[in-house]
Amino acid sequence: MAFKVEITATHIIKPSSSTHDHLKTHDLSLFDQLSPSVYPPIIFFYDAKPNSNLAPRLKTSLSRVLSSFYPYAGRVNGDVFVDCNDAGIPYSEATVDCSLSYVLQQYDLNLMKQFVSLTEESENPDHTIPLLVQVSYFKCGGIAIGACSSHKIGDASNFFSFIREWANLSLNDNPVLVPEFSISSLFPRIGFLNITGIQIPMNEMLVRKRFVFNASSISLLKAQT
Repeated sequence: MAFKVEITATHIIKPSSSTHDHLKTHDLSLFDQLSPSVYPPIIFFYDAKPNSNLAPRLKTSLSRVLSSFYPYAGRVNGDVFVDCNDAGIPYSEATVDCSLSYVLQQYDLNLMKQFVSLTEESENPDHTIPLLVQVSYFKCGGIAIGACSSHKIGDASNFFSFIREWANLSLNDNPVLVPEFSISSLFPRIGFLNITGIQIPMNEMLVRKRFVFNASSISLLKAQT
């Protein structure tokens, strides 16, 4: 049985502090130019935590982390540069008509697309926006945090660093790691390529797999690190 995720509100979250003038333009690298205009998604599921005051904390911490990861709050200008104008990112809030445990029992990965704001099937996506976030609230009090980032801004490592710093700031109010966006100095872009990046054939059969780790397996992995 399918479940339904309904968007109830969308806000624009801007950086808590303005980007310095000398960082207002972030040149794309050659690799960024050649990257496809895709938005790989990631979704985190969390059990209910009473009295966590989580909703405002997520917004506040996201605003603060965007000040360090400033290109994410700007706008992509073709395959040339990112205008780091602090325009902010879309932050959607949604409700889910079931419990978290029910969703985690589903094996249809297509249903999980409801937890991110942008999918392959989205109509007329605005590819100038580098990052989109969606927070979905379950009937049981659990939440799902879905985010998708433009591959033009960075790779998985860069994206995961952003997520890690957002999480640290939300949980512990730790100082945010200030990353370096300097790859274009090593691999400068080539003029105005005006290309759409490497084309990924979508008419071929794609295989999706789901890996499930129980609590004891995760504890064992943590003990080995």
